[in-house]
Amino acid sequence: MDFLEGALDAEAYVVLSRHSSRSGRPSLTVHTPGNPGEAEFGGRPRELAWSNPRLGGALLLNYAASARGLLDRYWLGLEATHHGPTSLSRPVTFIEIGSTEAEWRDPAAHEAMAAAVVRALSSPLPDCRPVAGFGGTHYPAKHTRMALEGGLCYGHVLARHSLEGADPSVISQAMDKNYGGISAVVLERKSLGSAAREAIMREADARGLPVITI
Repeated sequence: MDFLEGALDAEAYVVLSRHSSRSGRPSLTVHTPGNPGEAEFGGRPRELAWSNPRLGGALLLNYAASARGLLDRYWLGLEATHHGPTSLSRPVTFIEIGSTEAEWRDPAAHEAMAAAVVRALSSPLPDCRPVAGFGGTHYPAKHTRMALEGGLCYGHVLARHSLEGADPSVISQAMDKNYGGISAVVLERKSLGSAAREAIMREADARGLPVITI
């Protein structure tokens, strides 16, 4: 997707995509791309894309509203930072339908996604607190709850597995590569080892960012 660089006079990119997973779990997700480790699916290794937390928050909140009638069979929430593109100079947010062909062909899911995007882009962005999240699984339920109910809007979310032995620059990027900046770091404390917690708190302290533990 690097071809987008310079091709459009855009403030940000919203990518409507299908999501695949081994579990096949029906899901409606929002996330910022980036590679905390190796670049297995596009982008550069150990590079995160620019994020727009408030735009991501708007997409998630509107997705939750438009998909209200689907939540008995779909999981809706944030997804951890993964895959490319990573090098665009504008923020990138993915909104996805997963995780098998049955869901990719579901007209109700298509309508929910389209409505979420239209509403998010045609309305003022939410007055939420922009944050970066650390810890939890690839489908971070606690961070999702904070986004839907706690007034927080997330840029990057680095799952616990991606923080094990992570390059310190990746933690820095998660805090720094956010359009408009972030005002706090959210740490799912019990899911992380002491080395990861200390590295995150050290980077947050260096930037004067408060740490919210969940």
